[in-house]
Amino acid sequence: MTRAVEQAVRVETVLTTLAEETRKRRSGCREVTGEIRSVEEQLIMHDGLRLKPHLCTVGKLSIGVGRNFEDQEISEDEAMYMLRNNMEFITARLE
Repeated sequence: MTRAVEQAVRVETVLTTLAEETRKRRSGCREVTGEIRSVEEQLIMHDGLRLKPHLCTVGKLSIGVGRNFEDQEISEDEAMYMLRNNMEFITARLE
């Protein structure tokens, strides 16, 4: 296995763990714990926090912390959050 593939597998494993914890939290089974924060910190440390689109180590368009736009679309909530941020940004520039 190449280094890039090994890295992608590690990131996927951590993301899966985080997704499971998020599902539990949303269902009310568990509060956000230090464990989730630790996973977030590990992901940021491992994958980096990129605020502009870039090609990740496996050549896919990504943004944030390992968010691959080619394999995962954004949710409606994320789209609305970005819309509101864009509206606030434009409004502030017009004032």
